[in-house]
Amino acid sequence: MRVGTSTAKGICFASDIPLLAIDTLKIVANKMVEKHNNNDALYISIVDARRDEVYMAGFDSDMNQCIHTQAHILTNQSLAEATKAYKSIIIGGDASEKASRILEQPAHVYDHIIPDASLMVPLAIRAFRGDDYMEIGSYTPYYLKPPNITVSKKQIFRKI
Repeated sequence: MRVGTSTAKGICFASDIPLLAIDTLKIVANKMVEKHNNNDALYISIVDARRDEVYMAGFDSDMNQCIHTQAHILTNQSLAEATKAYKSIIIGGDASEKASRILEQPAHVYDHIIPDASLMVPLAIRAFRGDDYMEIGSYTPYYLKPPNITVSKKQIFRKI
């Protein structure tokens, strides 16, 4: 993300064009809303982190965020409260298969959506038309969690 962000900032600065930033979870949610078109649904974007952990956020059919962006360890009770408040739950993203195994809720709709650049277009157009630009000099990507960086064992035992 750092390299991609730096590249985008450099291109925008050199070309004197605005910088747009589109949230990955919102990209997935927007695709689900477009595809399923269910006004009574809660759309949960879910991107794989590792093991049983995911990054997730929830949106209604108008793309209002109703579950804040979070790192979450999935359990079979993860969405119990949300299920009570909405008639239908649609879960989409690259971790939807993992969610279907862990949540054990056959009533939910699981949609394997891999976020890619083509899915950004509608949100990017809206952001561009709304002058929702990022400040090139100060923009940094949003990291939900600090990176999990380990030191190579080869470096630990290297001769000095």
